[in-house]
Amino acid sequence: MMFWNSASIISLVFLCAALFILLRLKKKTTALLKQNKLLSMMHRFPGMVFRCQNDTPLTLLFISQGGRSLTGHESSTLIRKQVGYLSLIHSEDLKILQTQVRDALETKIALSQQYRIVTLTGKSKWVQTDGMWVYDKQEQPLFFEGMTRDISKQKQRETRNKVLKSIAAACLRASYNEDLLEEVLRLVLEGFGADRAWLIQTTHLEGEGYQIVQMVSRTHLPTNNARAPIPLNPARCQQVLASEGILKCDLKTAWPREDPHLSGEQSMMCTAIKTKIGKPWIFGIHYDNASHLYSEDEDSLFSEIAAQLPHTLYILRTIKKLSKSDYILTEAQRIAHIGIWNLDIVDNCLTWSDEIYRIFGLQPKQLEATYEGFLKLVHPDDRARVDQAYTQSVINKIPYNITHRLLLADGTIRYVNEQCETFYDDTEKAVRSFGIVQDITHQKKVETKLHQSLIAVNNTEDAVAITNDKHEIIEINAAYSEITGYSREEVLGKKPDLLKSGKHAESFYELQVHDLRDKGLWKGEVWKRRKNGELFPTWSIITTLRGPTQKIVNYVSVFSDVSPLKSSQKNRNFFGHHDPLTKLPNQILLNDRLEHALQHGQREEKKLAVILLDLDFFRKINERLGYAVGDGVLREVARRIKKSMRDEDTVARLEGDQFVILVEKMRQAQDVVFLVKKLKAIFEETFMINDHEMRLHISVGISFYPEDATDGDGLMETAKTAMSRAKKAGRNKFQFSTPSLSLATFEHLSFEKALSQALRENELVLHYQAQYTLKTNQVTTAEALVRWNHPEFGLLFPDKFIPFAEESGLIQEIEQWILETACAQMANWIKQGQALKRVAVNISGVQFQRSDIVNLILHALKKTGLAAERLELEITETAIMKRIAHSIDVLDQLSHKGVHITIDDFGSGYSSLSHLSRLPIHRLKIERSFVQDLPKNNESVRVIHAIKTLAHSLQIGVIAGGVETKAQHQFLQSLGCDEAQGYLYHRPVLEDPSASFLNIR
Repeated sequence: MMFWNSASIISLVFLCAALFILLRLKKKTTALLKQNKLLSMMHRFPGMVFRCQNDTPLTLLFISQGGRSLTGHESSTLIRKQVGYLSLIHSEDLKILQTQVRDALETKIALSQQYRIVTLTGKSKWVQTDGMWVYDKQEQPLFFEGMTRDISKQKQRETRNKVLKSIAAACLRASYNEDLLEEVLRLVLEGFGADRAWLIQTTHLEGEGYQIVQMVSRTHLPTNNARAPIPLNPARCQQVLASEGILKCDLKTAWPREDPHLSGEQSMMCTAIKTKIGKPWIFGIHYDNASHLYSEDEDSLFSEIAAQLPHTLYILRTIKKLSKSDYILTEAQRIAHIGIWNLDIVDNCLTWSDEIYRIFGLQPKQLEATYEGFLKLVHPDDRARVDQAYTQSVINKIPYNITHRLLLADGTIRYVNEQCETFYDDTEKAVRSFGIVQDITHQKKVETKLHQSLIAVNNTEDAVAITNDKHEIIEINAAYSEITGYSREEVLGKKPDLLKSGKHAESFYELQVHDLRDKGLWKGEVWKRRKNGELFPTWSIITTLRGPTQKIVNYVSVFSDVSPLKSSQKNRNFFGHHDPLTKLPNQILLNDRLEHALQHGQREEKKLAVILLDLDFFRKINERLGYAVGDGVLREVARRIKKSMRDEDTVARLEGDQFVILVEKMRQAQDVVFLVKKLKAIFEETFMINDHEMRLHISVGISFYPEDATDGDGLMETAKTAMSRAKKAGRNKFQFSTPSLSLATFEHLSFEKALSQALRENELVLHYQAQYTLKTNQVTTAEALVRWNHPEFGLLFPDKFIPFAEESGLIQEIEQWILETACAQMANWIKQGQALKRVAVNISGVQFQRSDIVNLILHALKKTGLAAERLELEITETAIMKRIAHSIDVLDQLSHKGVHITIDDFGSGYSSLSHLSRLPIHRLKIERSFVQDLPKNNESVRVIHAIKTLAHSLQIGVIAGGVETKAQHQFLQSLGCDEAQGYLYHRPVLEDPSASFLNIR
């Protein structure tokens, strides 16, 4: 029994020992697994994980595999050779890092520092280290552990932005040309780390061939270095000037050095700078003592700086002419009321000169230095116009030049003129705008007064000419041109004797001069000669204007044509057929001309129109301001209407305030819409009559031959009825005899305003039409078709409003809405489990030519979450072939992302086979006019067969649009056409078409 107990105890001891050993093994295995997992994570880290010994060189004890890609050294080699971490640091950054490491040791705070290392190949590389010291239980430092990652690209971007911003800021600070150039080159030197940066101006390219305008060197280099300061000779200058881009020599690119001038530099980069005025310049940098390989980022930065220099030099040339000191420059800006501004578009940072703050009535701290901050200072009524003008200038790369108002904090309104030029990077992305702003408030006030005076002068029927003290004509009124036949441009700078008739002796004119000198006035009858050579009598009055010293400074000549008074018979005949007040044809002459016009229209099968207009509330003008003002209004209305119409049109006055316009030689009724637009423009301008400023409105009725009547009385009655409808509709309206023409007028006169409202009010809608495979009758794609649900005219198709949208620029906003809406709908169908492959969206030619079209499409996909493979773009053949290089580039980018491309209306343009084979096209859509004639039209059959054969040989699919009959369907199916679309299968529908798409009628 005791033996058994002893054996049991021994067994139990062995069992416990075994369990203990197994437990220890398990812990070691777990620890080993954790360590291996940690090592694996560190080796996968995109950078270098390291541990250093606590000694002066920070000897490396461990480096992750990322150390090789970061430093170029094998990790095992660095460990084996006991290399110190500090030996990898760039000499210029070593002291700073040593200080930071000591501070981290003393404060026991984590270290985070950016600095440069030197790789195995000798290349500098920016890195960031985040690390900390590891201590033992007695708080003694054991190791330094950290993670180092490559931030070279980030630093390159920071350097680029810093250099470009600093150059822009320097342009605003510099007082002298030399000051700015030195500062710019110093910034370039810092950005590239080169030994020298320089600007030279070419001369006649003989001897030296250039003049060194400015050069800066690194501090450790003497300016009189034995090496050539500028490694160019005249031949090299010519080579640089002839080149369109950057010329460089570095470790990869060789530049022959047969000339002694070129024996010094190790690496050089330079380019020609073509300025608006003067000879070209050459801008460059080079390294004297070490070879350098220029990176793509350095090439890009150099190009951007070079692109800014022409404008900078041009501005400085202008400033240098105005100023020789900072005080003179400031005074010049103050006196001229001109300030300079710079907008960094990338960072949305706005910089102003001092004068702009004064113009805007602000202190520097009061400015929200962004583009939006500037817009807040623009008068609310001008804000949208300014924003649109600047945005369009950036998008379309056109000069920005606009006059608008500012609303100051105290309520003061100022007028300014702004101009700028925008700069772009290599990807055509706008990066900054540089411009000026000028306070023109005083000029505006003067212009307003002068405009009012000219209106008063222009309202007179007498000719007026103003000359200077040299007897040169400086201004005339409209009546002068009407009476003499000479335009304003033809007489400015000329002398009044260009109207000399030859009927007066020299003594006659000598008496004029005598009276003007002694009395300041001469009046009498003078014969003059019109431009066409016709002589005519005038009653003339000439007066003088004297300055402060009583010297004559101007002569004012006023004369009227008294030819009608010379012949009473002619006078009686004229006023028998013309209105005495306005000199327009009266009812008698109108009836005669209308009768002749009807006969001609009937004989030649031509249309004509009668436009009857009536001044709204004209009676109140007579009652409140008197009949003299009322007569003046009628004369001015008559003059404006007559001036705006064609020579062959008759403008007549009936009775009171009613006028008639007889329009002949019309091709179609819609032609009159353009005349209606002219009438509308006439009455949008204010009228100034006898110092009374007023706005007039008209009600207009229009009738047409032969649609409304075939005789004069019938046309007049129809026009009166239409005019009555216009007055009942609220006055200031145009009404045609038929509603369809009223719609046409709406389209031409109101499309832009109405389309803008349609976008805001959600009046645009998308309908979807299915596209089917002819083999399986399965739906593949839904094409998005835009419609305008107009509140007055109902559902409008694209041909009614898209052309107007293209003219007004609204097409970009509309098509972006279509694209995003269609993508969102497709994403929704996918969520519902529908089997549609893609949604197709039409892109107009205007939209396709935009430089940022790829970004717009990708933005829509990202915004809606739709995969690129689910989007198909239909672009017309004409749009693609317009700029084939642009088209290939854009379509390649989109196709690479997965977007499907279809050439729409194929067969209507002129695609070459070579171009077609280079385009990443998925489908050709046959132009519907070919499909309509199938299968009877042999020409259409041959065309479609050729298109199908061509497409399939290039492995491109074919879809036929506009299929409406079974015969067309059967022919296309037998021909081997891949897909079809049309009313035969499915009409476009508004909502989710998934259910009806699955069935073919």
